[in-house]
Amino acid sequence: MKRLLSLVMALSMIASLLTVTAGAAKFTDAASVDYVEAVDVMTGIHVIDGYADGTVQPDTKLTRGAAAKIICNMILGPETANKLTAATAPYPDVPTDHVFAGYIEYCKAEGIINGYEDGLFRPAGALTGNAFLKMLLGALGYDPVVEGYVGGNWTINVSAKAMQLGLTDGLEDDFEGAYQLTRQEAMLYAFNTLKADIVEYGKTSSVSVGDVQISGGAKAEEVPNTADKDYRQVAADRDAVTQFCEKYFPKLKCDTSATDRAGRPSAAWTFENTDIGTYSQKADKTDLSRGDNSVSTIVVSESYMHFEKKDVKDDARILVNGDEIGTYAAKSGTYIPKAAQVEIYKDEEGKVETIVVTYYTYAKIDDVTESKNGAVSLRLVDIDGKAIGTTYYDDTSNDAQLLPGYDKASYTEGAVLAVALKKDGKTVVDSYVARRVTGTPSNALMPTGRNGSTTRLYEGSVTIAGSTYHYAGYTGTYNSLVGPVKINTNVKFDQNYTVYLTKEGYVFAVEATDAITLSDLYYVVGTYKAAESGSTSVYAQTVSLADGAQQNLKLESSGATLAGPANLGEFKSDVAGVYVLTDKKAGDCKAKDGAYNAALYVGEDGNTLTRDTLAEDVKTTAASVKLTGAANNTAAKGAFDSTVDKVFFGEKTRFIAAEGKANKLSVRTATGGMSMKNNSVKVYAVYEDEAKMSAVVLYAGDKLESAVDSGSVVYLAAKTTNAVADGYRSTLYFMKDKSSSSVVIADEQARGFYTYAVNADDAYELTDFAPLPNNTDTSDEDVKGCAMDVMITENIDEMLYGSTRDSGSGVVTFNYLSFSGAKVIDSRRSDERDKDDFGDVIETAEDLRRAIEYKESDVVADLYVEDGKVTFVNVTAMEDKVVSAEDMDIPATFDHEIRFDALATHYDSTNTKDIYVTLFNNTDVAFDYDSYSVCIIDGNGDVINSQTEVNGVGRTAAARTAAHAFARSCRVAA
Repeated sequence: MKRLLSLVMALSMIASLLTVTAGAAKFTDAASVDYVEAVDVMTGIHVIDGYADGTVQPDTKLTRGAAAKIICNMILGPETANKLTAATAPYPDVPTDHVFAGYIEYCKAEGIINGYEDGLFRPAGALTGNAFLKMLLGALGYDPVVEGYVGGNWTINVSAKAMQLGLTDGLEDDFEGAYQLTRQEAMLYAFNTLKADIVEYGKTSSVSVGDVQISGGAKAEEVPNTADKDYRQVAADRDAVTQFCEKYFPKLKCDTSATDRAGRPSAAWTFENTDIGTYSQKADKTDLSRGDNSVSTIVVSESYMHFEKKDVKDDARILVNGDEIGTYAAKSGTYIPKAAQVEIYKDEEGKVETIVVTYYTYAKIDDVTESKNGAVSLRLVDIDGKAIGTTYYDDTSNDAQLLPGYDKASYTEGAVLAVALKKDGKTVVDSYVARRVTGTPSNALMPTGRNGSTTRLYEGSVTIAGSTYHYAGYTGTYNSLVGPVKINTNVKFDQNYTVYLTKEGYVFAVEATDAITLSDLYYVVGTYKAAESGSTSVYAQTVSLADGAQQNLKLESSGATLAGPANLGEFKSDVAGVYVLTDKKAGDCKAKDGAYNAALYVGEDGNTLTRDTLAEDVKTTAASVKLTGAANNTAAKGAFDSTVDKVFFGEKTRFIAAEGKANKLSVRTATGGMSMKNNSVKVYAVYEDEAKMSAVVLYAGDKLESAVDSGSVVYLAAKTTNAVADGYRSTLYFMKDKSSSSVVIADEQARGFYTYAVNADDAYELTDFAPLPNNTDTSDEDVKGCAMDVMITENIDEMLYGSTRDSGSGVVTFNYLSFSGAKVIDSRRSDERDKDDFGDVIETAEDLRRAIEYKESDVVADLYVEDGKVTFVNVTAMEDKVVSAEDMDIPATFDHEIRFDALATHYDSTNTKDIYVTLFNNTDVAFDYDSYSVCIIDGNGDVINSQTEVNGVGRTAAARTAAHAFARSCRVAA
């Protein structure tokens, strides 16, 4: 029975991962799924569920309570398990009305799960990778005692066996078994378990060593496949051993002879004769053609894949965008253009047997339509506006009409895709949203053909904003390749262009766009008048949308201009907005005379400006932000976009924050993200009409504050002292990923947490980051913030307890928050550590645990909290531990009943340490917190101040003397 229960437990943990049976592509957060095949298969066999809101939440941690539910689902079936209730609370932290109470009660009764030594179950607690793999090994039949999965070395034994069996195969990063497991990592391990061999144990054995007979324990042996059944549908792959899915999911099948749309060897999974999906194998070798090359050059050349000729099969198949063009012997001289991806697949003997070439071209989404049943259809056009192929769909049984790569969030009307087309010109093999760069070229090398060829593009590049982009390699159909580079015009240096790029950064399309670029756009803060040679001129205080530079630009006295204030010395701010400012001829204005004509910018030729007010805080990592509504747009001059209620950000979006005006104007910039607190902040966003992806977002307001967001928060461990040319050289710790970097800080700063911006000199400008308010519930999963000088007094299972010092208005308490996996540093000087009884450097979570548990001292540290966990710790001091009342000798001279309240350390303005001792007396009056004696003693135990009161009335001299004597007995070393 134990064997069955351990198996069911492990399987149920697999099932706890999700809640709606659908492939990864059906989840609204599918873009976050890294292990698509694992998610789809586990969904397809109805073991995995998603959430009711349509998400899969792949990076959420796997919880113990959810595991109990799935265990019951596996043992009893979901319908029966759903009816389980708990008559009594199975654990103190699992009341009868807890969502998982019935499941936990059942599993506890069956001996499947256990609580912790303190009697709690912690249903929201997460599992480590090693713990989950131990369960999966149990599911495969491995005995934890025999295999050493218990005891001091259990994690080493578990991880070694799991890796040997391939249970961690496919991880994007190195396996870290001690870390908490994400849902999609658990899905991957569970999926690999389906394909692993199950084992059982035979009889005990014995061996002879000399004249001595030594008995051995039972050995795990593979279970024979006596039924001659196999989940693999290709006979050559079948074996005589039973895999996990063959025993427990006999209707799950995998066609290992399948290929994907591009021709890659693939696995096609079905369950109960229903398709789950086809998933390509990882190539044995991949390279990108970087010039004008043949297939054979790519495969055997030293500068590319460098295979031995003998290791390439003559009959190896060559496929180009899914079309098989012939064998290697016949077609190895086929031209492979620059930017084509070449993938190699080998057979079991290590010979090259499949060569897959993929090449991309331009396709724009011209129309998106969603039917009543939810199916999405899309119409594609080329760069000239001509239709491509057919109507494409997000999901269809017609292979030629399926649009692989489809993502609802990004495949919107107007988005430009890189598509790989088959030779028929309509079947899409692969697609993704193309990168784009817009600007005026500073240099261009026009394409040339190889040996006079008009199709075999060889050279060519265009330079925009200092970056050079090389053209992909052909301009027309050549050797069965479909999807040429599209270039509408010769590049001119006074015109704006949009360049479309492959993932690897090669140009596959160039089109001329509007003549206005970001370098022409300025946020005008306001205008002022200046006296010049007996006359007055109007100047605009501006911030460039191209780079955030501040300039005061003189305006033309005629033509399209901005209005100035009525009088000298005034600043006119009601003209604030985004304008096109150019020193060009307009009307009777002169060109290149140092004066600018101005026109309100609302967008043109595919680009639009929206201006509105923030409706929410913006995090550095945000992909979009909500605006308050169209009313703020329509009130402005010109035809601003009045339909936008959300602004979208990308990796290249430039952010500018313009705070204040006139002589109080301050500007900071960032690329990729900027946090902003919603405080009536104006938003100006320039974006492409169809894609709605912002090129630049400018925030403007009298006072701009960063939102609470780890993406923009840094920690400075020590006061800046190392002066350099542009500021101070110091180390910053970034709360976004807990990395550290030696940087230049613009101004002198003290130790603490800050938000930052990088100025034009690449120096970090730091802004104070407000600490968590007093009485904050730090256990709230939404809490993010910092606290300084936290006294950490207790640790339970890498969960710390502590609080900030009482400033008179309350404290921030950290009530057993996990610090497992936290970044820990120790900024104490070596001489400071030498003075402490605990003299070790504290730089890991384990060091911190030992330091907290050290009996003589308490840890003082600066902390950063995210999502209910402590993620960053800087140890700043070790202070002598406060002794409890029970450990103190109460002087006999104090004849009243004493109730000890607390000792608190205080630093005055001279940084002198005093000790507060608070005593309570309940003899004269009923005990309450208005009856107390307070003494202040210095580090040597000498009384330096005292106050004795009962409900505000001074106490007797005898009581005061007794309090002083007690204070002296509580000596605390400085």
